[in-house]
Amino acid sequence: MAARPHRVKIYLSEQHFPCTGARRKPPEAGKPRRVAGTKLGSRLPHTHLHITVSPRCEPVPVRIKPWRNGVPRLNRIIETALYVDDLERARTFYETKLGLEPLLKTATLFAYDVGGQSVLLLFQRGQSLHTQSSAGGSIPPHDGHGPLHIAFAVEESELAAWDEKLQQLEIAVEGRMDWDRGGRSLYFRDPDGHLLELMTPGIWRTY
Repeated sequence: MAARPHRVKIYLSEQHFPCTGARRKPPEAGKPRRVAGTKLGSRLPHTHLHITVSPRCEPVPVRIKPWRNGVPRLNRIIETALYVDDLERARTFYETKLGLEPLLKTATLFAYDVGGQSVLLLFQRGQSLHTQSSAGGSIPPHDGHGPLHIAFAVEESELAAWDEKLQQLEIAVEGRMDWDRGGRSLYFRDPDGHLLELMTPGIWRTY
């Protein structure tokens, strides 16, 4: 018989939760305080709290998910799709020139790991216009035409090395940008004309 989860008390700093009315003082450093009245699964103002405790009493990290305008939070973009005319040509470019690791290869789709955080999908143009059905469900049709744009995150310390690598590969750098917030970008194209960007941190508030 499976072991039953243990009951635990949750101790969190009050600064994790938005305050209403009088302003609360933050707890002293190193002394987190219990939020009065909280229970497992309870809903706090503008906050969803999810916690799971294993039978061995090893708590999964608390994950705070604030809602915006009453809409459940979107965490990040996982997949980015490009549509290409020649999958083999695209494979050569993204694998051998940009060094991406393949995750999946089919007759009409190649998928690549990007930094262990997102996935680049390369679809054979025109081959995803029909609903894809399987035992698990179905994927609605989609497709794309014309030059699209995506950006890859790179470290500031490695941008010069990328610049040199692109020159060695005879890939033309079409544009450069020094952004007001401090980040920098290089722009070039893949064999299908899609505009690719290498960007360093500092361009966006979130990056």
